Amino acid sequence: MRIHDVQITATDVPSAARFYSETLELPVELDAESATVHIGESTLTMVPGPAYHGAHHIAFTIPAGSLTPAKQWLSQRVTLQTDGQWHDEFDCAPNWQARSLYFAGPDDAVLELIERNILDNRIEHPFDVGDIRSLSEVGFGVSDVLRAQALMHDTLGLLPFGQPGPGFGPVGDHDGLFILVPTDITWRPENRVPPAAAPTVVTADVRTSLRIGEHYLVQPQ
Repeated sequence: MRIHDVQITATDVPSAARFYSETLELPVELDAESATVHIGESTLTMVPGPAYHGAHHIAFTIPAGSLTPAKQWLSQRVTLQTDGQWHDEFDCAPNWQARSLYFAGPDDAVLELIERNILDNRIEHPFDVGDIRSLSEVGFGVSDVLRAQALMHDTLGLLPFGQPGPGFGPVGDHDGLFILVPTDITWRPENRVPPAAAPTVVTADVRTSLRIGEHYLVQPQ
């Protein structure tokens, strides 16, 4: 499942746009109403909105085998997030075949670079911003993870990714995932902020539109 666009609100759109364009050096289009960040094959759209509870979790796919050079590139631009034991590289569950780096974005967003080693997208040159492939994950805080998983399967045809559980329920595949978690959980690795209670519209390879809870909408391209 490809994630084509994620639209979120930002309390300060110009400032958020500067983070992506100046700190991460991603291509950004800014106008009076919104900012669009080009992330490989995907876009992140930010529109003005009030402050909200929690924080967004958004992950970006990087080439397989590139985590070490990506870490060097990223750590020159931001402070990497760590867990309570000062780890700043994180292995995912074995079936994911993936490793991640985390860092903070605008409005306290928990952003992630993730290499998925099952994907055929390796590079033979030094890592740079142009090697970020696409949006990989979007986090949703829901009241009932298993019920939301079932709804997304029945309505959108998306399968759970790995073993479903009430505390963590990814839906999708290696190309794109919705990360379903309880509303009262906090995002790793710092376990500091809960999921964003804010309008989020995701355009992806799905067969129809589906509203999930109060804040989230998934729609086809």
